[in-house]
Amino acid sequence: MTGASWATLYNATVAGNAISYTGGANYGTDGNYQFYIGESAGTYPGNAIYDTLSKSFAITVNGGVHVGRGNVFIVGSTSAANLTIATPTTVASKTSASLTLASGSYLSVNGYLGAVASTTVTGFISAADSVSMKIASSYYTVGPATGTVINAQFGNNNAMEIGGTFGVYQNASTNIGSNLSLNAGALAVGNNNASIVVGDNANVQVSGDGVLVYGSSTWMQFGSNLTLSASTMSFGANAAGGTQTNNTFSVGTGGNITVDNGVIANQSNGVVELGTSTNLHLINGDLSIGGAGNATGARSWFHMLGDNTLTLDTGSIIMTNTSQTFDWGTSGNISANSLSVNGNNLSFTMNTNASVNLSGSLILDGTSDTMSFGDSLNLNVGTLTADGNSNLMTLGNELTLNASIVSLGGSTGVTGTQVSAGNNASITISNGFSDNLSNGVASFGSGGHINVLAGDFSVGGAGVDSGQNWVHMGSNNTLSIHTGSLIMTNTSQTFDWGDAGTLVADTVNVSGNNLTFSMGTAANIDLSGTLALDGNTNQMIFGDQLILNVNSVSLGGTAGVGNTSLTVGKYSYFTIYNGFTDNLSNGTVQFEDQVNVSILSGDFSAGGTNISDGDRNLIYFGNDNTLTLDNGSIIMNNSGQTLNFGLNATINASSLNISGNDLIFSANNSANINFTDSINISATSTTLTFGDSTIMSVGTGGINLNTSTNFIYGQSGTLDVNGDITLGLNAEGTVFTIGDNTHLSANNIIINANNPVITLGSNIIYNTTGWVLNGTNDNIALGDGASGSLGNITFGGNASSASFNTGSAGTTTSALTFGNATLVNDATLTLNGNVSGSSVDLSGTAIVSIVSGTTVNLNSLTMDGSQQVTISVGQDATLNISSLTTSNVGSDNIPKIIVNGGTVVVAGQETRATSSLAAHEVDFAGIDNGIYQYTGSIQDANNQLTVTDFTLSDKLVFSAQEGYLEETRYVTSYADGILTVGYVNATTGETETLAKFNYSPADSSQDVPNVIIQESSSSPTGYDLIITQCFLTGTHLLTPEGEVTVENLKAGDQVITLENGQQVSKEIVWAGTMDVNVNHYENKGPLYPVRIKAHAFGLNQPCRDLLVPPEHTIFVDGGLIPARMLVNGRSIIVDTTIEQFTVYHIETETHSILLSENQLSHI
Repeated sequence: MTGASWATLYNATVAGNAISYTGGANYGTDGNYQFYIGESAGTYPGNAIYDTLSKSFAITVNGGVHVGRGNVFIVGSTSAANLTIATPTTVASKTSASLTLASGSYLSVNGYLGAVASTTVTGFISAADSVSMKIASSYYTVGPATGTVINAQFGNNNAMEIGGTFGVYQNASTNIGSNLSLNAGALAVGNNNASIVVGDNANVQVSGDGVLVYGSSTWMQFGSNLTLSASTMSFGANAAGGTQTNNTFSVGTGGNITVDNGVIANQSNGVVELGTSTNLHLINGDLSIGGAGNATGARSWFHMLGDNTLTLDTGSIIMTNTSQTFDWGTSGNISANSLSVNGNNLSFTMNTNASVNLSGSLILDGTSDTMSFGDSLNLNVGTLTADGNSNLMTLGNELTLNASIVSLGGSTGVTGTQVSAGNNASITISNGFSDNLSNGVASFGSGGHINVLAGDFSVGGAGVDSGQNWVHMGSNNTLSIHTGSLIMTNTSQTFDWGDAGTLVADTVNVSGNNLTFSMGTAANIDLSGTLALDGNTNQMIFGDQLILNVNSVSLGGTAGVGNTSLTVGKYSYFTIYNGFTDNLSNGTVQFEDQVNVSILSGDFSAGGTNISDGDRNLIYFGNDNTLTLDNGSIIMNNSGQTLNFGLNATINASSLNISGNDLIFSANNSANINFTDSINISATSTTLTFGDSTIMSVGTGGINLNTSTNFIYGQSGTLDVNGDITLGLNAEGTVFTIGDNTHLSANNIIINANNPVITLGSNIIYNTTGWVLNGTNDNIALGDGASGSLGNITFGGNASSASFNTGSAGTTTSALTFGNATLVNDATLTLNGNVSGSSVDLSGTAIVSIVSGTTVNLNSLTMDGSQQVTISVGQDATLNISSLTTSNVGSDNIPKIIVNGGTVVVAGQETRATSSLAAHEVDFAGIDNGIYQYTGSIQDANNQLTVTDFTLSDKLVFSAQEGYLEETRYVTSYADGILTVGYVNATTGETETLAKFNYSPADSSQDVPNVIIQESSSSPTGYDLIITQCFLTGTHLLTPEGEVTVENLKAGDQVITLENGQQVSKEIVWAGTMDVNVNHYENKGPLYPVRIKAHAFGLNQPCRDLLVPPEHTIFVDGGLIPARMLVNGRSIIVDTTIEQFTVYHIETETHSILLSENQLSHI
């Protein structure tokens, strides 16, 4: 057939009639030809077949081919040939070309089928229902770059077999009705403004390059009940690259999509939407969503509507790039290897009732990404990971999570990621939970249950730039760590729980820096291992009504860190199986009121320390608390610690053992304490304080204070010690105090320590076996009103300067009794009040003093005269002795009973005696302004008094005797270690030596002191002698108000002194005078004053003649020189013209250099 205006085969009756086309390749190029294959009365293959054999066929401009119902159009049956519609032409007036396939027709092209349009030519394909097409190569429609869109329309029930790509490009569209059957090498829509729209119930098989949607503003749309099988699917990406935006791929409800080798969605501002109840199944490869939103506020979307299923047999879901959303409706179902969201501003969202099964990982990373799941999620995953910058993972309420590992954070330099699970979560983790976020949040709502089957629950994140990393657990949550521990490390983190939390684990370990672990009220904790808290500035806080069962508690231990605290709220029960250890530094442990701590085995050990002076490690128990150790002890060691119990404490333990330095143990009022064995103190500077109304019992091990201790027991309590109370040899300076109205029971109270300070309050009732004093300055003074039995009072062989004073003991109806009192060395026993004893045994220089008004009854008194022993009985006192025995009595050491207006009755007889005096030494230790006042006279010619390290600002004060009251007659001299004080007899003129003191000055170059007299009410004669230093009358001293003569200065006035080259004002603390007459002395020479003439040391130095005693020191060339040693016979002379004069002495608080007549001199 060569072509004609009309070529028609109409209602051919013979099936398979063939028309062979022998014309040119372009049919109808003149615009006037139409080719029409008529209707077939029968069914396919119809009655007409048009076959181009081996020729391609082109329909251009106004050309058209119509294939009627049931007929066949074959292009290239014998060899490859193409069918082209609207090949571009130069005929500007022609604008359309078409291929029309009627219902039931068949089109076969042994090449490609293409519909192409330029701006002036439109290619159009129209197929009715039930059309079959077989295209050996590709199907494509391409529209113009601009202008009219080329359209292809296909009816329902069509069948297409495309060997290559079914493609629609550039301003072209293909619309296909329902029930499509399509088998193609690829299905593509690309370039700009292209679309493929397919109706319901399509069955699409795509091999080769798979499904492709790319370009800008392109879309591919399928109706409901799609069945799609493809090798791959790619959205928004092709080899050409370039900007590709606003792509859309959509599938209606009930679709089933199977992909052999992965899905890639890289659209920009694109949309992939799979309708409800659609299944997407990837046999191999990943679902990769790597597109972007390419403008502010724009996003790329991947929608999975309700009841959808996404299955990846071997691959993963991967979201990357930026500004994308992958969202799901309700009841979504995912099965895959992994799900990864790692980009910028990405959003993955699943609605309620989702089910996610991942054999690998669930990963949230990137920056500002969101992964959100609605309520009732069922999530099964190998590893759940959340990291990155400011990301958010939300897992909704009613979560069911099964994971091998949960790992949050860990990357360097990223912060602010948050992970949350809503209320009533059920979480099972096979191999551990770790939170290493920075400034992140991991949050679990209320009512959840977390099971960690193996491994730890580890919180190792950090707060950076003053931020915090948070883990929140709502109320009524349970965390069960079956074989591992809860671990907090690193820095600046908070792990807080709401009320009624339950924690089961091996160990809780909080160590790091600035960490907080807190649980609200009514928490229940069960730990098979240790509750451990360490690190720097960390906090562990438990609210009220805690129930804790733990194997052991261990706090602190790391050197150089501190300020960590543990707080336990009110009404809590703490059960510890194997001991409590606090080794914190500057830490605080706080048990609020009504806490019960029970330690079934092991000790309560406080071994912490203070990092710096003034800081302390503190353990506080509030009011009404109970600490019970079934078989262990309370142990305090190290340094700088305080263990304090509030009101009404109950303490039960074997022992209290304290060793270390600067430790404090205190129990407030109304405590009930039971130490079944002992209290043992071997720490330096320990304080034990027990408040008022305390009831304490101590076992047979007693109370042993082995080092310096402050032991303070309040009033109105009971102290019952079944053993001894011992102050050991190394307990020097111990303060031991028992308050008023206390019942004190003990075996022996043994004091081996030196210099203890023992204070025993009033009205104490004693029940002791004995008291032993065996140290230096062991001084015991009972408070007034003491009663009961003291037992024996024994001063041991090492006792020195020891004393025992009963105070005003007893009452009119109740006496204080003692057994045998044994005094040795210089012991003193003072008896006062209503006192009775069995016996007193004195030796050494011991003294018993019976206070005025006291009555003492002794069965026996034994006095050893080897040295001087004394009993002194005060005025109106009575000593009744049934038996008096003395031994070793000599003429020099007669045992004495001194009766000072009292009464001593020995077997019915009274005895009286007088006092005596002994030699002694006064040591001024080289310290200024010392005063020694001796109640006796200065007469001591036999060197009985030794004076050492005397300075000229010190004073020796004696009582002046009758006949020795003219101070001008006293002379002093010093030679060979002897200070001699003499008195010039007024009649004979001879000097009488009154005293020779063993004497050593503080400074070998200082002056010999003078003697002055001043009135004294305490002296028998009304005067005291004072040995000191002085100035002569008329000497001008510089003061802040100018020069003032020495006789006009008094105590309280100010004088100018020289210190470090600076003039400093100082207060005069004492002033005195003495008149001197040289004619009263045999040797006048040393008594005349020295005159230092004006300008002797330079201009105005001094400014006037300066008169001083010869021993007065002058400040010359940086040193102090006595005036007599400066005499040169010219400018400095001994002035023998002055025989009678008055000298004045002034003192400041310390040695001073004064300006006297503008000359530096010393006082």
